Amino acid sequence: MDCVAAKCLKTLLALGCLARCRARCVVLLFAIFIFIYEVFSGGAVRAQTKPPSGIAGTQQLSGLLASGLFTPAELDLIWENRSRLHGSLTEFVSSLPEIADRYPILVRVSQLLAYVGHFVVLKGPPAKRAETFYLGYQIAERARELEPSRVEGHYWYAVNLAGFAAAEGAFTLWRHGGRVLEALDIALGIQPQYFFGGPLRTRGILLLKMPSVPLSIGNKSQGLADLKEAVQLSPDVRLNRLALAEALAFGGQFDLARKELVRLRSVPQLMGSVEEAQVLNRVAEIERRAKP
Repeated sequence: MDCVAAKCLKTLLALGCLARCRARCVVLLFAIFIFIYEVFSGGAVRAQTKPPSGIAGTQQLSGLLASGLFTPAELDLIWENRSRLHGSLTEFVSSLPEIADRYPILVRVSQLLAYVGHFVVLKGPPAKRAETFYLGYQIAERARELEPSRVEGHYWYAVNLAGFAAAEGAFTLWRHGGRVLEALDIALGIQPQYFFGGPLRTRGILLLKMPSVPLSIGNKSQGLADLKEAVQLSPDVRLNRLALAEALAFGGQFDLARKELVRLRSVPQLMGSVEEAQVLNRVAEIERRAKP
């Protein structure tokens, strides 16, 4: 770089010496000054202010959230760093910026809102959780309209709608259970392995928790079968084994629940730190319930 700059500088000086017009000399000298500043000063300043490749600071990601001007790749980066952005994610929900009406953006924002509802505002007022999930399923509903043949919109619609209904109360969950189940059935027909067997895991939990027919859509045998199939599809995901262990313990099959917890501990941690902390808390609860 220094060699190229020196050669260019010599050329410009030579041209300046040959120029007979004083005005041309002034212009050339000004050009020399700009060139030198750009090479030796401006480039260095830009190099210092440009963030290192592959490293995203919390402040930078928070700014992206606040602006709403993000790409799918930037939303993926926000998702990867979600455990460091709880404050920014809460503010994002409170003052949701205008979001591009594009499927890749909509489904990722809906996924983030599901995370906020389940993990960031979990212990806050139910109204805050309901608001978060409401925004999530509204955004996912638009994604379903744009791309009805893709799985993500249907899945995050179901997850957020179920979260909204649960936060609102048992009657709302009873009223919306059919819509949640319908969306999960569509997602299962498209890609059952999506999000680590998410459609099966979520449907299984829903069917186990809801009252049985004719009162509601609940079906305990089908729900348990769904959770077992989710484990078969993604055996190395702790959430699947946790859901199955909880279902077994709830059904009084304590020996099988304890065996599932043993298998769970041998599975590597693939989820975020916040999710994994909740997994450990729920494991402790199952162990207390299933203690011989």
